[in-house]
Amino acid sequence: MMSELNDEDQQWAQRAGEQLRSHEQAIAQSTQARLRSARGQALQAASEPVRSWVFWPAWGAGGLSAAVFAWVVFVADPVEVLPVMDDIEMAAAQEAELLEELEFVAWMLTEREMDDEPYQG
Repeated sequence: MMSELNDEDQQWAQRAGEQLRSHEQAIAQSTQARLRSARGQALQAASEPVRSWVFWPAWGAGGLSAAVFAWVVFVADPVEVLPVMDDIEMAAAQEAELLEELEFVAWMLTEREMDDEPYQG
């Protein structure tokens, strides 16, 4: 990598490396000891075998949810489709819906008229 840099960049990289090494030497002995201890603990934890039994409850829950999903999709009876309405029923439903909308508009107009009147309290 150093060969890819021009002379000025190589000198800068060399000075930066020297400064980092000098700061590394200046770290207190207690800090170095703590860092070595933390590194040792991390290496020890990394070398321990993985306990696969820890994941068994998660695998069981995942398997159970997959089984329930498969049962719902493949075994359970499909939900009955709503019955199709004929023309008369459809017209009656639309009239009832229109009537509800008209009642709502009438209520809104009444509320507006009541808000416009001065309060007599």
